[in-house]
Amino acid sequence: MSRLALLVLATSLAAGCGYTKEEYQLQGDKLTRALAKQRASETRSDEIAAELESAKLRVGDLEDKMRALGIDLTSKEGQRIGEVAATLAERERALAEYRARAAKIDEMRARRDVLRTKLAEHAAAGVEVRVRKNRLSVVLPDGLFEKDKVKKEGKAAIQALAAAIKDDATLATRDFQVIGHTDDKGGKGGDAIGSSAARARAVLALLVEGKDGGLDKKRFSAAGFGDADPLFGNDNDDNRKLNRRVEVVLMPAPSEMLDLRALAVDAGPAKPAAPKPAPTAP
Repeated sequence: MSRLALLVLATSLAAGCGYTKEEYQLQGDKLTRALAKQRASETRSDEIAAELESAKLRVGDLEDKMRALGIDLTSKEGQRIGEVAATLAERERALAEYRARAAKIDEMRARRDVLRTKLAEHAAAGVEVRVRKNRLSVVLPDGLFEKDKVKKEGKAAIQALAAAIKDDATLATRDFQVIGHTDDKGGKGGDAIGSSAARARAVLALLVEGKDGGLDKKRFSAAGFGDADPLFGNDNDDNRKLNRRVEVVLMPAPSEMLDLRALAVDAGPAKPAAPKPAPTAP
């Protein structure tokens, strides 16, 4: 049944069942999401079919070359060679995937090196560009803060970071999370989460506000982790100082995560039914 026929049928059923305008709209939205999900499934099926056809063509080409060499594909030797050919085709696909991943790593390495170069003058103040927990992040140390406020040196480093992000067309369209961290002694009044979040919000404000920031607010968020994610054990003052920091973390792009787009077309929570009018007295 065509999509148009489905839509007409749904409209007819909705009218015949006495739906309110809002309920009809809800049913129409559900149908639209279902059709979108079907189209996404069809697109993926087409991609898989194309990949399979390409693999069949490569195997067929190998078989033609084997026949040209006088190899009987029905013989045990021919079958063994065929198995080798299939293994080679599988290795070819694995190599292509490895090369794609390597290209992504090289791209991230180059971006890390550019950030390090542009923030080099702030390295003496402890600003560091590193990869941690599979994330690229810029670390702003405790020395750049006075309680919940950013010092002058810290503002200069954050402005340099904002400029570096603006200058990179890819980074400017990526999402970032600004994360505050404390040591095990907590922050102001013993509120580790609140204190770390306050520092993170201060950094975020400098990144997105004013002419020296001006980055896209929709791409930045702030969080306070308290002492939940230390760099080192909190067993001495030096380690505690290193654990007190703010990190500006580059979040994974959609291509670097699980593809959840198929879930986006699932029906959301059901809309509550409109209350029925109270019965009138006879």
